[in-house]
Amino acid sequence: MIAEEIRRLALLLLVPAFLLRTQSFALTTGSMPRTTSEFADLHAPIIHRFSKEHVSDYRTFLLGSRENTLYVGARGTIFALNLTLVTQEVTAVIKWEVSEEQRKECTAKGKSREECDNFIRVLQYLNDTHIFMCGTFAFNPKCAYIKASEFELVKDDNGEVILESGKARCPYDPAFRYTTVVADGLLYAATAIDLQGTQFLISRAMGPFNQRTTTETLDSWLKEPTFVSSALVKESLRSEVGDDDKLYFFFSEFSKKFNYYTRPRVARVARICKGDIGGLKLLQRRWSSFLKASLVCSDPSSKLYFDVIQDVFMLQQDPDDWTSTMFYAVFTSQWSESMSAVCAYSIRSIREALDGPYEEYNSDCSSWIQYKGQVPSPRPGACIANWHKNNSIDNSLLLPDAVLSFSRSHPLVHQVVHPINDQPGLVTRNAQYSQIVALQVNSLDGTYDVLFLGTSDGRLHKAVLVGSSSHIIEEKKLFKDSQPIQNLQHHQGFLYVGSPTEVTQVVTADCEQYKTCYDCIFARDPHCSWSKLTSRCKLNGKHSSNSDLLQDVKKGNAAALCPPKTEAAEEIILIVDDDSDTLLNCKPSSSVAHCEWITPNKNITFDYHSTGLLVTGNAIGTYDCCCYENGISQIVASYSLRSRRSRILLILLILPIVFVAIILYLVMSSRKT
Repeated sequence: MIAEEIRRLALLLLVPAFLLRTQSFALTTGSMPRTTSEFADLHAPIIHRFSKEHVSDYRTFLLGSRENTLYVGARGTIFALNLTLVTQEVTAVIKWEVSEEQRKECTAKGKSREECDNFIRVLQYLNDTHIFMCGTFAFNPKCAYIKASEFELVKDDNGEVILESGKARCPYDPAFRYTTVVADGLLYAATAIDLQGTQFLISRAMGPFNQRTTTETLDSWLKEPTFVSSALVKESLRSEVGDDDKLYFFFSEFSKKFNYYTRPRVARVARICKGDIGGLKLLQRRWSSFLKASLVCSDPSSKLYFDVIQDVFMLQQDPDDWTSTMFYAVFTSQWSESMSAVCAYSIRSIREALDGPYEEYNSDCSSWIQYKGQVPSPRPGACIANWHKNNSIDNSLLLPDAVLSFSRSHPLVHQVVHPINDQPGLVTRNAQYSQIVALQVNSLDGTYDVLFLGTSDGRLHKAVLVGSSSHIIEEKKLFKDSQPIQNLQHHQGFLYVGSPTEVTQVVTADCEQYKTCYDCIFARDPHCSWSKLTSRCKLNGKHSSNSDLLQDVKKGNAAALCPPKTEAAEEIILIVDDDSDTLLNCKPSSSVAHCEWITPNKNITFDYHSTGLLVTGNAIGTYDCCCYENGISQIVASYSLRSRRSRILLILLILPIVFVAIILYLVMSSRKT
């Protein structure tokens, strides 16, 4: 009883009823992730990791959905991992390493011992039974075949591995960018073809020798390109004009169009026809259909141009309609390394540009200008279609010399390709995007394009596009130490990340990280909805009825969907000295939350930090950190600061009373006895 009275007296003495005052702070938002998961917070089943001792450069992936296998090309090693759980190896590894003699020959050319290894760069299905593989092989690229069912290298009758030259199929230097794609069992590659990395080709790198068509070795065709991606679009399907399938290559290159003192790079998309076998006399074994256009990705608000393309993902919205194809591309700027953008391009806009006017190089002004002269017929750069066949042009070998000559000197078109909505879908600061995957996700209120973006320092962003705006849902820091994300693939609810040190498997949606209705709705994740029945944030598609679910991807309006919040932060009591400084931490519920400190209204010095509040002097009182997000307020931290000196004085004041009480108790007890 006495103790309870002392506690009440102490509270009255130490917490005067001062008026309150507030001070607000907020994190800088912009296009930044709403939440961030640190490396230490990521565990199974959200994330799984695979690596082997003395193996590095887990960069090249091939998804074998039929075998439920992820094939991984690393340094001197090829792995076959379980797609469902990459920590499990399906079978023994394939070792494909250079000999010590080959390594010495490589170092004699001036390359380091580290570079003089076999870095696997190409893994492609040629058919249902065989995988084609290439590696840098100590700056002397080689290729081989893997029998998929047994996961072993194909050998000749003498038991020797069948090797082929990797020239024009695989880069010499493991640091060089490249891209490959397979069409009708033939490999198409865009890569450097020499040791120094000064010559580049886009070629059909398989098939009969006379059909191994390539680009011309002219600067007007390719000027020191950096290849990033390629794709096959089956435009022949249900074509009324008998069109051919197309292969698209994405790269950046130096441009002579702009007379700058510096050498600006521009982003390009190039197109070739699958059936193109070059000309008969002119353009022999050279593409007769090669055309390229510039890709524009600029931010109207900052007037910044993003011209260095880093990666491209092809998304076909309707599997039965190739005209629904979109290309999501990530860009950085050569003028600002700390910014990135995502622009989306429709196949229709690319076709429109490539079917438009041509450019020609004017040597007088050393620049490209629009060509306004006579264009020969049939149109240069077009695929062989019904019109050609009706006019006795069954293949590109039969094209007139005038058409081939024009194609050779006019590879660039005048019209540029603008992104959808004429602006980036997303622009972010402090992140250099290197990889992208795009998915279409059905939610309760519509279908949304969801982007997964890997950065050059190992972060993974998840974003959703809502109309012409975007929202970065979350960020995951995948690695303890900074390293680039070099590959990013998707399959049935998982992302597969390639990096220098490991293969990382990450779920596409971690809905259960959102513990309340408000967090679930605020996230605006199309994958996630709040279940009223179970009071949990769950993955969509795992419910029998949508009537139980709450979701608002467009606005994240939790106030209209969720019951009123009743929980509050637990009060933390701190005993402080009158002349000491005390930092009160406040972690906002998200990076987009706006927070305010509610403080005692008295003569106290405050210093507001992004991580909390620094109080000095006579700082006793109650301090509440209240955060606001989308119209909802919540006290996320509460502190009660109490003076150590007042506490000591209180004890000294109470001790005599306690002493007298004890004496009285003893006296009364002795009288009773």
